[in-house]
Amino acid sequence: VSNGNIHKQLENQGNITSLAFSPDNTLLAVGLESDQANIWNLTTETITYTLGGVSGYGSTSVEFSTDGTWLALDIEDNNVQLNADDVQVWKTDNWAPLFTLTAIGEGHNSFTDLSISSDNRLLAVTAFDDLTRVWNITTREIEYEFILPKRDSILTSTDFSPDNKFLATSRRDGSVGVWNL
Repeated sequence: VSNGNIHKQLENQGNITSLAFSPDNTLLAVGLESDQANIWNLTTETITYTLGGVSGYGSTSVEFSTDGTWLALDIEDNNVQLNADDVQVWKTDNWAPLFTLTAIGEGHNSFTDLSISSDNRLLAVTAFDDLTRVWNITTREIEYEFILPKRDSILTSTDFSPDNKFLATSRRDGSVGVWNL
């Protein structure tokens, strides 16, 4: 950034839908449209792991926990009629899956984004249509659920405030909702 020159160029196979640096800046998770995430070692400039979904369909969001011990990865089901999307949580020390949450279920469209609270306690996901769900990571129970009024514009992203008191969700039409947690 200091001189505007490219530092590294990492080649991935497929369309990239999201990026996340590990807190120690040694890894870069690259979410791909093919329901995979490449985990790049930035020191060796090699892919050290490829985390895969089950379907090969849809965009993939990735985010590291703030302590770097786990990574959340969205998985879209390839049977769009079922509207069943999952979030997989992976340990970063050995890339073993910890658990899976069914993010969006019957009656809602596919999921678009995820966010992790700064204390690593909560994980939020948004759906294309009107739903945001927030899980407690320890209990794996839904702690909050926000259903927005129906509009012609899809939900696109979500993020926690640094103090975890608020959650923001945005729509493609430019509107932003800020939720008091």
